[in-house]
Amino acid sequence: MARTVSANEKVIRTLRADKPKGERVSILGTDGLYVTVTPRGPSSYCYRYWSNGKPAFKPLGKFGVVTLGQAQINVVAARHAIEVEKHDLVDADATTKRAGTVTQLFERWRDEHMLQTVQPGTATSYEYIYNGYLKARIGDRMAARLKKAEITEAIGKIASEVSTTQARGAHAVLRAMMNWAESAGIIEVSKANRIPIAGRVKARQHAWSPDEIRRFWLAVSERPHSPTAQALMILILTGRRLSDVAEAKRADLLGLNSANPIWQIPSPKNDEPDAVALTPTLAMIFAHAAADDSEFVFAARAGSKQAHIDKQAITRERSRIIAKLGIRGVTTHDLRTTINSALADLRFDRDTRKGILGHKAESRDLISSTYLDTETLIVERAALQAYEDELRRLVAHPPKPHERWGSVDRTTR
Repeated sequence: MARTVSANEKVIRTLRADKPKGERVSILGTDGLYVTVTPRGPSSYCYRYWSNGKPAFKPLGKFGVVTLGQAQINVVAARHAIEVEKHDLVDADATTKRAGTVTQLFERWRDEHMLQTVQPGTATSYEYIYNGYLKARIGDRMAARLKKAEITEAIGKIASEVSTTQARGAHAVLRAMMNWAESAGIIEVSKANRIPIAGRVKARQHAWSPDEIRRFWLAVSERPHSPTAQALMILILTGRRLSDVAEAKRADLLGLNSANPIWQIPSPKNDEPDAVALTPTLAMIFAHAAADDSEFVFAARAGSKQAHIDKQAITRERSRIIAKLGIRGVTTHDLRTTINSALADLRFDRDTRKGILGHKAESRDLISSTYLDTETLIVERAALQAYEDELRRLVAHPPKPHERWGSVDRTTR
Protein backbone atom coordinates (compact mmCIF):
# COMPACT_ATOMS: atom_id res chain seq x y z
CA MET A 1 0.00 0.00 0.00
CA ALA A 2 1.32 3.47 -0.93
CA ARG A 3 2.62 5.76 1.82
CA THR A 4 0.65 8.87 2.70
CA VAL A 5 2.05 12.29 3.49
CA SER A 6 0.46 15.57 4.59
CA ALA A 7 -0.07 18.35 2.07
CA ASN A 8 3.03 20.31 3.03
CA GLU A 9 5.86 21.06 0.63
CA LYS A 10 8.45 21.11 3.43
CA VAL A 11 7.41 17.62 4.48
CA ILE A 12 7.29 16.38 0.86
CA ARG A 13 10.81 17.75 0.24
CA THR A 14 12.21 15.47 2.98
CA LEU A 15 10.79 12.28 1.40
CA ARG A 16 13.17 9.62 0.15
CA ALA A 17 12.32 6.32 -1.56
CA ASP A 18 13.40 3.05 0.00
CA LYS A 19 13.37 1.32 -3.39
CA PRO A 20 15.96 2.07 -6.12
CA LYS A 21 13.20 2.48 -8.74
CA GLY A 22 11.32 4.93 -6.56
CA GLU A 23 7.72 5.00 -5.37
CA ARG A 24 4.57 7.12 -5.46
CA VAL A 25 3.36 8.69 -2.24
CA SER A 26 -0.24 9.83 -1.76
CA ILE A 27 -0.80 13.42 -0.63
CA LEU A 28 -3.61 13.98 1.85
CA GLY A 29 -6.39 16.41 1.10
CA THR A 30 -6.61 15.96 -2.68
CA ASP A 31 -8.07 12.72 -4.02
CA GLY A 32 -5.74 11.13 -6.55
CA LEU A 33 -2.77 13.50 -6.02
CA TYR A 34 0.54 11.66 -5.70
CA VAL A 35 4.20 12.62 -5.68
CA THR A 36 6.83 10.43 -7.28
CA VAL A 37 9.77 9.96 -4.94
CA THR A 38 13.24 8.63 -5.80
CA PRO A 39 16.11 7.72 -3.45
CA ARG A 40 17.36 11.31 -3.98
CA GLY A 41 14.02 12.92 -3.15
CA PRO A 42 10.69 13.98 -4.75
CA SER A 43 10.75 14.33 -8.55
CA SER A 44 7.23 15.09 -9.85
CA TYR A 45 3.52 15.29 -9.11
CA CYS A 46 0.99 12.98 -10.79
CA TYR A 47 -2.71 12.15 -10.77
CA ARG A 48 -3.78 8.55 -10.14
CA TYR A 49 -6.94 7.25 -11.86
CA TRP A 50 -8.41 3.99 -13.12
CA SER A 51 -8.32 2.89 -16.75
CA ASN A 52 -9.78 -0.44 -17.91
CA GLY A 53 -9.73 -1.71 -14.32
CA LYS A 54 -6.07 -0.85 -13.75
CA PRO A 55 -4.42 2.15 -12.03
CA ALA A 56 -2.88 4.75 -14.33
CA PHE A 57 -0.98 7.97 -13.68
CA LYS A 58 -1.14 11.32 -15.47
CA PRO A 59 1.88 13.67 -15.02
CA LEU A 60 1.11 17.06 -13.44
CA GLY A 61 4.55 18.69 -13.44
CA LYS A 62 8.01 18.50 -11.85
CA PHE A 63 8.42 19.05 -8.13
CA GLY A 64 10.04 22.40 -7.55
CA VAL A 65 8.82 23.78 -10.86
CA VAL A 66 5.15 23.23 -10.05
CA THR A 67 4.04 24.20 -6.56
CA LEU A 68 1.82 22.01 -4.43
CA GLY A 69 -1.05 24.46 -4.92
CA GLN A 70 -0.63 24.34 -8.70
CA ALA A 71 -0.53 20.54 -8.58
CA GLN A 72 -3.82 20.49 -6.66
CA ILE A 73 -5.39 22.73 -9.34
CA ASN A 74 -3.92 20.53 -12.09
CA VAL A 75 -5.63 17.50 -10.53
CA VAL A 76 -9.03 19.07 -11.18
CA ALA A 77 -8.09 19.81 -14.82
CA ALA A 78 -6.67 16.30 -15.30
CA ARG A 79 -9.80 14.70 -13.85
CA HIS A 80 -11.99 16.71 -16.25
CA ALA A 81 -9.78 15.86 -19.27
CA ILE A 82 -9.94 12.16 -18.47
CA GLU A 83 -13.72 12.25 -18.16
CA VAL A 84 -13.95 14.00 -21.55
CA GLU A 85 -11.60 11.42 -23.05
CA LYS A 86 -13.72 8.56 -21.69
CA HIS A 87 -16.85 10.20 -23.09
CA ASP A 88 -15.16 10.58 -26.48
CA LEU A 89 -14.15 6.93 -26.42
CA VAL A 90 -17.75 5.93 -25.73
CA ASP A 91 -18.89 8.13 -28.61
CA ALA A 92 -16.20 6.67 -30.86
CA ASP A 93 -17.29 3.14 -29.99
CA ALA A 94 -20.90 4.07 -30.72
CA THR A 95 -19.86 5.62 -34.05
CA THR A 96 -17.82 2.53 -34.93
CA LYS A 97 -20.75 0.25 -34.21
CA ARG A 98 -23.15 2.54 -36.06
CA ALA A 99 -21.01 2.62 -39.23
CA GLY A 100 -20.05 -1.07 -39.12
CA THR A 101 -17.55 -2.48 -41.58
CA VAL A 102 -16.74 -0.83 -44.89
CA THR A 103 -18.82 -3.47 -46.68
CA GLN A 104 -21.80 -2.85 -44.37
CA LEU A 105 -21.45 0.90 -44.94
CA PHE A 106 -21.30 0.37 -48.72
CA GLU A 107 -24.47 -1.71 -48.65
CA ARG A 108 -26.23 0.93 -46.57
CA TRP A 109 -25.06 3.73 -48.89
CA ARG A 110 -26.16 1.71 -51.91
CA ASP A 111 -29.63 0.99 -50.55
CA GLU A 112 -30.34 4.36 -48.92
CA HIS A 113 -28.70 6.77 -51.32
CA MET A 114 -26.83 5.53 -54.38
CA LEU A 115 -29.64 3.63 -56.12
CA GLN A 116 -31.94 6.63 -55.73
CA THR A 117 -29.51 9.29 -57.00
CA VAL A 118 -27.41 7.84 -59.84
CA GLN A 119 -28.19 6.28 -63.19
CA PRO A 120 -28.62 2.47 -63.23
CA GLY A 121 -25.48 2.01 -65.31
CA THR A 122 -23.43 4.08 -62.87
CA ALA A 123 -24.85 2.17 -59.91
CA THR A 124 -23.89 -1.12 -61.57
CA SER A 125 -20.37 0.20 -62.18
CA TYR A 126 -20.01 1.33 -58.57
CA GLU A 127 -21.07 -2.08 -57.26
CA TYR A 128 -18.78 -3.85 -59.73
CA ILE A 129 -15.82 -1.70 -58.68
CA TYR A 130 -16.46 -2.19 -54.97
CA ASN A 131 -16.97 -5.96 -55.16
CA GLY A 132 -14.12 -6.43 -57.63
CA TYR A 133 -11.43 -4.21 -56.14
CA LEU A 134 -12.25 -2.78 -52.71
CA LYS A 135 -14.13 -5.49 -50.83
CA ALA A 136 -11.24 -7.92 -50.60
CA ARG A 137 -8.80 -5.18 -49.61
CA ILE A 138 -10.67 -3.12 -46.99
CA GLY A 139 -14.19 -4.57 -46.81
CA ASP A 140 -13.73 -6.09 -43.33
CA ARG A 141 -12.23 -2.93 -41.78
CA MET A 142 -14.35 -0.82 -39.43
CA ALA A 143 -15.46 2.16 -41.51
CA ALA A 144 -15.29 4.72 -38.68
CA ARG A 145 -11.70 3.72 -37.89
CA LEU A 146 -10.52 3.52 -41.48
CA LYS A 147 -7.34 5.57 -41.81
CA LYS A 148 -6.29 7.65 -44.76
CA ALA A 149 -3.08 5.61 -45.02
CA GLU A 150 -5.12 2.40 -45.37
CA ILE A 151 -7.23 3.93 -48.16
CA THR A 152 -4.11 5.23 -49.92
CA GLU A 153 -2.50 1.79 -49.70
CA ALA A 154 -5.59 0.04 -51.11
CA ILE A 155 -5.96 2.52 -53.99
CA GLY A 156 -2.24 2.26 -54.74
CA LYS A 157 -2.43 -1.53 -54.97
CA ILE A 158 -5.37 -1.30 -57.38
CA ALA A 159 -3.37 1.15 -59.52
CA SER A 160 -0.31 -1.11 -59.63
CA GLU A 161 -2.05 -4.49 -59.87
CA VAL A 162 -5.03 -3.60 -62.09
CA SER A 163 -4.94 -0.16 -63.72
CA THR A 164 -4.90 3.51 -62.89
CA THR A 165 -8.37 3.86 -64.39
CA GLN A 166 -9.83 1.29 -61.99
CA ALA A 167 -7.94 2.92 -59.09
CA ARG A 168 -9.59 6.24 -59.91
CA GLY A 169 -12.95 4.51 -60.06
CA ALA A 170 -12.36 2.84 -56.69
CA HIS A 171 -11.37 6.19 -55.20
CA ALA A 172 -14.52 7.81 -56.60
CA VAL A 173 -16.70 5.08 -55.02
CA LEU A 174 -15.00 5.39 -51.63
CA ARG A 175 -15.10 9.18 -51.69
CA ALA A 176 -18.81 9.28 -52.54
CA MET A 177 -19.65 6.69 -49.89
CA MET A 178 -17.56 8.21 -47.09
CA ASN A 179 -18.70 11.78 -47.81
CA TRP A 180 -22.31 10.63 -47.68
CA ALA A 181 -21.66 8.83 -44.39
CA GLU A 182 -20.11 12.01 -42.95
CA SER A 183 -23.02 14.20 -44.06
CA ALA A 184 -25.50 11.66 -42.64
CA GLY A 185 -23.72 11.66 -39.27
CA ILE A 186 -22.74 8.01 -39.53
CA ILE A 187 -19.00 8.76 -39.25
CA GLU A 188 -17.20 11.80 -37.87
CA VAL A 189 -14.91 12.67 -40.77
CA SER A 190 -14.42 11.20 -44.25
CA LYS A 191 -10.82 10.09 -44.80
CA ALA A 192 -11.30 9.40 -48.51
CA ASN A 193 -10.67 12.90 -49.88
CA ARG A 194 -7.44 13.96 -51.59
CA ILE A 195 -5.99 10.48 -51.93
CA PRO A 196 -2.92 10.42 -54.20
CA ILE A 197 -3.21 7.71 -56.84
CA ALA A 198 0.12 6.02 -57.43
CA GLY A 199 1.05 4.57 -60.78
CA ARG A 200 -0.39 7.38 -62.89
CA VAL A 201 0.41 7.07 -66.56
CA LYS A 202 0.66 9.79 -69.13
CA ALA A 203 -2.46 10.40 -71.14
CA ARG A 204 -2.53 8.40 -74.34
CA GLN A 205 -5.01 7.41 -76.96
CA HIS A 206 -6.89 4.50 -75.49
CA ALA A 207 -6.29 2.15 -78.38
CA TRP A 208 -3.79 -0.64 -78.75
CA SER A 209 -1.25 -0.04 -81.49
CA PRO A 210 -1.02 -2.60 -84.32
CA ASP A 211 2.26 -3.88 -82.88
CA GLU A 212 0.77 -4.22 -79.37
CA ILE A 213 -2.19 -6.17 -80.73
CA ARG A 214 0.14 -8.38 -82.78
CA ARG A 215 2.31 -9.27 -79.78
CA PHE A 216 -0.70 -9.69 -77.51
CA TRP A 217 -2.42 -11.98 -80.01
CA LEU A 218 0.68 -14.15 -80.37
CA ALA A 219 1.01 -14.47 -76.59
CA VAL A 220 -2.67 -15.36 -76.14
CA SER A 221 -2.54 -17.86 -79.00
CA GLU A 222 0.12 -19.85 -77.16
CA ARG A 223 -2.65 -21.18 -74.87
CA PRO A 224 -5.47 -22.08 -77.29
CA HIS A 225 -7.20 -24.42 -74.81
CA SER A 226 -7.23 -22.01 -71.85
CA PRO A 227 -10.71 -20.53 -71.19
CA THR A 228 -9.24 -17.13 -70.28
CA ALA A 229 -7.10 -17.14 -73.43
CA GLN A 230 -10.11 -18.13 -75.56
CA ALA A 231 -12.13 -15.30 -74.01
CA LEU A 232 -9.31 -12.85 -74.78
CA MET A 233 -9.19 -14.05 -78.40
CA ILE A 234 -12.91 -13.33 -78.75
CA LEU A 235 -12.43 -9.89 -77.19
CA ILE A 236 -9.63 -9.11 -79.63
CA LEU A 237 -11.57 -10.26 -82.70
CA THR A 238 -14.98 -8.79 -81.83
CA GLY A 239 -14.43 -5.74 -79.64
CA ARG A 240 -17.39 -6.79 -77.51
CA ARG A 241 -17.76 -5.93 -73.83
CA LEU A 242 -16.03 -8.11 -71.26
CA SER A 243 -19.38 -8.94 -69.65
CA ASP A 244 -20.79 -10.08 -73.02
CA VAL A 245 -17.98 -12.61 -73.40
CA ALA A 246 -17.86 -13.80 -69.79
CA GLU A 247 -21.65 -14.33 -69.64
CA ALA A 248 -22.12 -15.81 -73.13
CA LYS A 249 -24.42 -18.85 -73.15
CA ARG A 250 -24.16 -21.92 -75.35
CA ALA A 251 -27.80 -21.50 -76.35
CA ASP A 252 -26.95 -18.08 -77.80
CA LEU A 253 -24.56 -19.55 -80.38
CA LEU A 254 -26.54 -20.21 -83.53
CA GLY A 255 -25.33 -22.19 -86.52
CA LEU A 256 -21.67 -22.52 -85.56
CA ASN A 257 -21.23 -25.15 -88.27
CA SER A 258 -23.10 -23.14 -90.90
CA ALA A 259 -21.84 -20.53 -93.35
CA ASN A 260 -23.41 -17.72 -91.29
CA PRO A 261 -22.79 -18.40 -87.60
CA ILE A 262 -24.34 -15.97 -85.13
CA TRP A 263 -23.62 -15.09 -81.53
CA GLN A 264 -26.87 -13.79 -80.07
CA ILE A 265 -26.62 -11.42 -77.07
CA PRO A 266 -30.08 -11.07 -75.49
CA SER A 267 -29.30 -8.26 -73.06
CA PRO A 268 -26.34 -6.03 -73.85
CA LYS A 269 -25.62 -2.73 -72.11
CA ASN A 270 -28.18 -0.73 -74.12
CA ASP A 271 -30.95 -3.20 -73.16
CA GLU A 272 -31.72 -4.04 -76.80
CA PRO A 273 -31.34 -7.50 -78.35
CA ASP A 274 -28.11 -7.84 -80.27
CA ALA A 275 -26.18 -10.26 -82.44
CA VAL A 276 -22.63 -10.67 -83.68
CA ALA A 277 -21.93 -12.07 -87.15
CA LEU A 278 -19.12 -14.54 -86.49
CA THR A 279 -16.21 -15.22 -88.80
CA PRO A 280 -15.07 -18.83 -89.26
CA THR A 281 -12.22 -18.25 -86.81
CA LEU A 282 -14.57 -16.93 -84.14
CA ALA A 283 -17.00 -19.79 -84.74
CA MET A 284 -14.15 -22.25 -84.23
CA ILE A 285 -13.03 -20.59 -80.98
CA PHE A 286 -16.59 -20.64 -79.64
CA ALA A 287 -17.05 -24.27 -80.68
CA HIS A 288 -13.94 -25.33 -78.75
CA ALA A 289 -14.84 -23.23 -75.72
CA ALA A 290 -18.44 -24.49 -75.54
CA ALA A 291 -17.56 -28.15 -75.74
CA ASP A 292 -18.76 -29.11 -72.23
CA ASP A 293 -22.31 -29.37 -70.89
CA SER A 294 -22.34 -26.05 -69.00
CA GLU A 295 -25.06 -23.49 -69.64
CA PHE A 296 -22.35 -20.90 -70.25
CA VAL A 297 -19.64 -20.96 -72.89
CA PHE A 298 -17.03 -20.22 -70.22
CA ALA A 299 -18.07 -22.08 -67.09
CA ALA A 300 -16.86 -21.07 -63.65
CA ARG A 301 -14.44 -23.18 -61.68
CA ALA A 302 -15.80 -25.69 -59.20
CA GLY A 303 -16.85 -24.04 -55.96
CA SER A 304 -17.42 -20.61 -57.50
CA LYS A 305 -20.49 -18.63 -56.44
CA GLN A 306 -21.41 -17.83 -60.05
CA ALA A 307 -21.99 -20.20 -62.95
CA HIS A 308 -19.90 -18.39 -65.56
CA ILE A 309 -16.23 -17.42 -65.59
CA ASP A 310 -15.23 -14.50 -63.37
CA LYS A 311 -14.56 -11.35 -65.41
CA GLN A 312 -11.65 -10.62 -63.11
CA ALA A 313 -10.00 -13.88 -64.14
CA ILE A 314 -9.96 -12.68 -67.74
CA THR A 315 -8.68 -9.26 -66.68
CA ARG A 316 -5.92 -10.81 -64.57
CA GLU A 317 -4.81 -12.95 -67.51
CA ARG A 318 -4.70 -9.83 -69.71
CA SER A 319 -2.67 -7.99 -67.05
CA ARG A 320 -0.25 -10.89 -66.69
CA ILE A 321 0.38 -11.09 -70.43
CA ILE A 322 0.85 -7.37 -71.08
CA ALA A 323 3.15 -7.09 -68.06
CA LYS A 324 5.28 -9.86 -69.52
CA LEU A 325 5.27 -8.12 -72.92
CA GLY A 326 6.07 -4.72 -71.44
CA ILE A 327 2.85 -3.13 -72.74
CA ARG A 328 1.56 -0.31 -70.53
CA GLY A 329 -1.41 1.99 -70.32
CA VAL A 330 -4.04 -0.15 -72.04
CA THR A 331 -7.05 -1.97 -70.63
CA THR A 332 -9.39 -4.75 -71.71
CA HIS A 333 -12.05 -2.17 -72.55
CA ASP A 334 -9.55 -0.39 -74.83
CA LEU A 335 -9.87 -3.35 -77.22
CA ARG A 336 -13.23 -1.86 -78.21
CA THR A 337 -11.59 1.44 -79.10
CA THR A 338 -8.91 -0.47 -80.97
CA ILE A 339 -11.25 -2.39 -83.26
CA ASN A 340 -13.25 0.78 -83.90
CA SER A 341 -10.06 2.62 -84.88
CA ALA A 342 -8.85 -0.30 -87.00
CA LEU A 343 -12.14 -0.59 -88.91
CA ALA A 344 -12.13 3.16 -89.51
CA ASP A 345 -8.64 2.89 -91.02
CA LEU A 346 -9.94 0.01 -93.11
CA ARG A 347 -12.65 2.33 -94.51
CA PHE A 348 -15.71 0.84 -92.84
CA ASP A 349 -18.44 3.36 -92.11
CA ARG A 350 -19.57 4.54 -88.68
CA ASP A 351 -22.86 2.60 -88.66
CA THR A 352 -21.05 -0.66 -89.35
CA ARG A 353 -18.57 0.01 -86.56
CA LYS A 354 -21.37 0.91 -84.14
CA GLY A 355 -23.21 -2.28 -85.01
CA ILE A 356 -20.14 -4.42 -84.37
CA LEU A 357 -19.51 -2.77 -80.99
CA GLY A 358 -23.14 -3.17 -79.91
CA HIS A 359 -24.28 0.44 -80.34
CA LYS A 360 -27.33 -0.46 -82.37
CA ALA A 361 -29.53 1.83 -84.42
CA GLU A 362 -33.20 2.01 -83.47
CA SER A 363 -34.17 0.08 -86.58
CA ARG A 364 -32.34 -2.97 -85.24
CA ASP A 365 -34.82 -3.82 -82.57
CA LEU A 366 -35.66 -7.51 -82.77
CA ILE A 367 -33.65 -10.61 -83.43
CA SER A 368 -35.53 -12.92 -85.76
CA SER A 369 -34.72 -15.27 -88.59
CA THR A 370 -35.35 -12.43 -91.02
CA TYR A 371 -33.14 -10.04 -89.06
CA LEU A 372 -30.28 -12.56 -88.89
CA ASP A 373 -30.22 -12.78 -92.70
CA THR A 374 -30.12 -9.04 -93.32
CA GLU A 375 -27.43 -7.37 -95.33
CA THR A 376 -26.31 -5.49 -92.23
CA LEU A 377 -24.97 -8.65 -90.64
CA ILE A 378 -23.29 -9.62 -93.89
CA VAL A 379 -21.46 -6.29 -93.95
CA GLU A 380 -20.48 -6.62 -90.28
CA ARG A 381 -19.15 -10.12 -90.86
CA ALA A 382 -17.12 -8.80 -93.78
CA ALA A 383 -15.75 -6.02 -91.58
CA LEU A 384 -14.72 -8.46 -88.83
CA GLN A 385 -13.12 -10.70 -91.46
CA ALA A 386 -11.16 -7.73 -92.85
CA TYR A 387 -9.94 -6.86 -89.37
CA GLU A 388 -8.96 -10.48 -88.81
CA ASP A 389 -7.07 -10.55 -92.12
CA GLU A 390 -5.20 -7.40 -91.09
CA LEU A 391 -4.24 -9.10 -87.84
CA ARG A 392 -2.87 -12.07 -89.80
CA ARG A 393 -0.89 -9.68 -91.95
CA LEU A 394 0.58 -8.05 -88.84
CA VAL A 395 1.58 -11.46 -87.48
CA ALA A 396 3.33 -12.35 -90.74
CA HIS A 397 4.87 -8.88 -91.26
CA PRO A 398 5.51 -6.96 -88.02
CA PRO A 399 4.45 -3.32 -88.43
CA LYS A 400 6.79 -0.35 -88.33
CA PRO A 401 6.52 2.16 -85.46
CA HIS A 402 3.43 4.37 -85.77
CA GLU A 403 2.08 2.28 -88.67
CA ARG A 404 -1.68 2.51 -88.96
CA TRP A 405 -4.10 -0.31 -89.60
CA GLY A 406 -4.36 -1.30 -93.25
CA SER A 407 -1.45 0.95 -94.29
CA VAL A 408 0.16 -1.86 -96.29
CA ASP A 409 -1.62 -3.54 -99.20
CA ARG A 410 -4.86 -1.92 -98.11
CA THR A 411 -7.86 -2.54 -100.33
CA THR A 412 -10.21 0.42 -100.64
CA ARG A 413 -13.62 -0.49 -99.28
